[in-house]
Amino acid sequence: MNKFILFVCVLFYQVSYAQVNGVYVGADGVPHNYQFFDGTGNPIVINDHSNIDGSPLLQDKWAFGIIRLKNGITFSDSAINFSLFDDKLFFKRNDETFPINYAVKDFLIKYSEDLNENKIYHFQNNFPAINKKDSLTFYEILFDGNSIRLLKWEHKKVRSVYKYNEPFHREYFPLQEFFAFFPKENKIVELGAKINLKGLRKNLPEYSNQINRYNSAHKL
Repeated sequence: MNKFILFVCVLFYQVSYAQVNGVYVGADGVPHNYQFFDGTGNPIVINDHSNIDGSPLLQDKWAFGIIRLKNGITFSDSAINFSLFDDKLFFKRNDETFPINYAVKDFLIKYSEDLNENKIYHFQNNFPAINKKDSLTFYEILFDGNSIRLLKWEHKKVRSVYKYNEPFHREYFPLQEFFAFFPKENKIVELGAKINLKGLRKNLPEYSNQINRYNSAHKL
């Protein structure tokens, strides 16, 4: 799988200097305090999260990524990250962070977990609407089959934290949900915040036999 991904990376590699309107203020690698500019060049300030603990990003490290736009263009960059708070992609250039403001179809980000293993995240949108999530919502593809796909939705929100005898502060708090998508029926089914065999059988009763056979062979 890793060899295939590397082949795709080489095949489509071209560094992008996308013409985006955003500019990052600061150099800590977290997309806060950045600005957008309107048609007249006046700055539009979008959020200020500098006083929030934690990170809104998928991973703290910036990594190699491949991005496919909805207009068919594919490009890659050596410093890509995804904000789970803003649901936006960013790339870094000379310690400045820029948002990718084009319509994205899907993207891959490869992180090196250790010297011997890489973790490849594959995100995609254009799935049916469910639970206030629409066709623009990105899901991580955990399993990509012809008849069923296992999806993971991740998001970070800001919550207020109060602890006795400590100053009040805010922090990024992660949320997640799992879904099953059926390509032939264009149907999506909610599986809950955690996945286990009991929940899979309950939410996908028509696939209980396949789930049991897979579990017998692979020990979920």
